[in-house]
Amino acid sequence: MDLHESCFTADPESALQATRALLELGASPEDLEERRGEDGATALTLACRRGHAEVCALLLKTGASANAAGLNGKSPLWWATAAARGKEGDRLCEMLSAAGAEPLPHGEIPIDASRESAAGTVNEVKQEGSSSSSSSDTTTRRRGRVP
Repeated sequence: MDLHESCFTADPESALQATRALLELGASPEDLEERRGEDGATALTLACRRGHAEVCALLLKTGASANAAGLNGKSPLWWATAAARGKEGDRLCEMLSAAGAEPLPHGEIPIDASRESAAGTVNEVKQEGSSSSSSSDTTTRRRGRVP
């Protein structure tokens, strides 16, 4: 298992233990910034996708960049906003902001990460259906959900 795989592990406690062990074994700053996959995700981006706040805290403390966007332009904060819910999600977004994460561009609202590949960003959905949208559809889209 490498750093990227450990950060994307489904179970938060397992992800934290594996990431901590890999960092203790000498994962380098270059490993933190290495991009993987079609979208060029960093280890921090993967942890944000899973909503693993403790893993993100560890990576940020180790030197991961809060602004290292993937090739698709989506930052760790974008993924944290899309994937995390409740107090844990708020904590994750606050942590990234405190680490210097750039705010999301005005009007950009992440949708659920699980729907991203099917629907694109909410902005794209708004553009496609703006002429036929009812007010309730517009409200739903502003909340980051595609009906």
